[in-house]
Amino acid sequence: MDIYCKRCGEPWDAWGARHSDMTRKEFERMMAGRGCPCCYGKTACDKTEDCLDCPEYVGHTCRANKSQALANRSLRAEAMAVVHEVLGDDIDGIAATLDDLGLT
Repeated sequence: MDIYCKRCGEPWDAWGARHSDMTRKEFERMMAGRGCPCCYGKTACDKTEDCLDCPEYVGHTCRANKSQALANRSLRAEAMAVVHEVLGDDIDGIAATLDDLGLT
């Protein structure tokens, strides 16, 4: 089952993202909403806070990275952000919920 980047919507196998496809730092960056390896080279936010705690994140829009506005996100990216907010760090639960939503 997949989880998705909250920035670009790229699908990642839940187990692979945690254990083989990404470094721990890359995985933590992706889960914090700062992008996945597919986002590298694009305008990425350099903030260290989670988006929801960042003072630049106002009204579902990141002012530190204007291209990250929620309106421009794919449905998968938006769903990942919402499901992650609800389920926290339960990666398997997130993957199962997104699979139930049929976003593949």
